[in-house]
Formats: sequence, structure tokens, C-alpha cells
Amino acid sequence: MKKLFAIFALISLSVAAMAQSNTGSESDSESDSYAPVNSIYASEGGVFSVGLLSRMGYGFYFVDTQDYTPQKLGSGEFFVNLVQFHFRPAEAFGVDLGTDFMVRHFNSVDEAFYQTSDGYIKAGTNVLPTGAQDIHSNFNTFGVNFPLTLNAYFGDFKVGVGAELGLNFAAETEYRYRNARRRVSVSEDKAKVNTLTYDFVAQVSYDYLGVFFKFYPKTMHILPSPSVDQSFFALGIQIGF
Repeated sequence: MKKLFAIFALISLSVAAMAQSNTGSESDSESDSYAPVNSIYASEGGVFSVGLLSRMGYGFYFVDTQDYTPQKLGSGEFFVNLVQFHFRPAEAFGVDLGTDFMVRHFNSVDEAFYQTSDGYIKAGTNVLPTGAQDIHSNFNTFGVNFPLTLNAYFGDFKVGVGAELGLNFAAETEYRYRNARRRVSVSEDKAKVNTLTYDFVAQVSYDYLGVFFKFYPKTMHILPSPSVDQSFFALGIQIGF
């Protein structure tokens, strides 16, 4: 998964660099456009535009659950935008509709995330041998998000609120422990995951740097019952290109 993060980060930074290079030669009249600098298409004045790889970010998870409390810094979500549709009919108002690749990562200590024979993700110690130490475990979900945000602009500041529809297509688990000086790692994929999920988002940005807050309500379950239950929110940073 770390390699996947690195690949998407390199792609995003490369596209951002090319976009900045292309906009460096814009004329004064074009600089008045509302279109983001990485747009591959923009109508006259930039009222409507389409961009690729327009932002990426990482959010830290804070979880309220009886099954586990992955409040370590390693628990969170990584996303990179794939396509962004930008509609800005006025200087102070705009609407964004995007498609983001999303990875969610949940950590746990002292318990192991494991898969049952029918593909549900559980948390417990029953899969660990007696005397197991240095227990670390995680599960990851992979999917595509479709964020819709309403934005207000105040000079270089942007404030946005909206909602996201998630299309999840895969989940995996891993747990590691030490037993009698031997390190053991167990990984499993093909875990069951709910296909459709949703969350609510609020964000504030200045120029190309922003912070965001996401709330995943109790009624939204990434994993199907009887998997571990989760209700959580994310607080993170994002970079726009």
C-alpha cells in the first residue's frame, strides 16, 4: 500500500508541476479566468472547467467505537483527485464535483483484525497464540469517492461544505506479532465491504493549501454487519493544484 501512495503522490506532483509551467505563460487577459490552473478544458472566463489530478490530501481518523479505537496517527485516509468539474458562475460562489481515489487505513494494537471464513472483518485476540507480543494490526479499504461541494470565495480564501458518495471495491487485513523471538505476519484480502457509503465534508483553503473535516455518521458502515462497527470523523490537510 505504501508503494501505491508513492505512485499516486508522484503522479499528482508531476501533473501539478506541468500545470504551473503551462500557466506561467498565460496572458494578462487569461489570468482573470476563474478556471483552476490545472484545467484541461475551460469555457470563456472559466465559468465551467474540467481538471485532472487537482488535489490530494491525508486525514487523521478519530474513532468512536466499542470494537477498537484506532486513534493513532497511522489511522486515516489518503485521497488523490482523478477528475474535477468546476462551475463558478460568480466571483464569490462555485460548485465542484469530483472523482477521488480513496484509501482508508485503520490501525489497532493489542488486538488483531482478521477475516472470518465468510469474509467479515473482526477484531480480537482469539487468532493469536498464547504469549504473542508486540501486536500490530490494520485493515484497509479501497474505493472511489464522488465529492460535491458548494464553495464561497473571499479573495484567496475558499470555504466549502458538501457531501461525498463512496464506491468501495476492496478491503484487506493484516496482523503482526512476535512469538518466541519470531516475527509473524498474516495478510488476507478479499474481505467484504459495503459498496456504497457516504459522508459529509467541510473545508477551508487559502490559495493551494487547505484543511478539511469529514464526518462519517453512525448509519454509514464501510464494512457490512457483523464486521467491526465504526463511527468516526477525519481531520486533515489537502493540497490543491
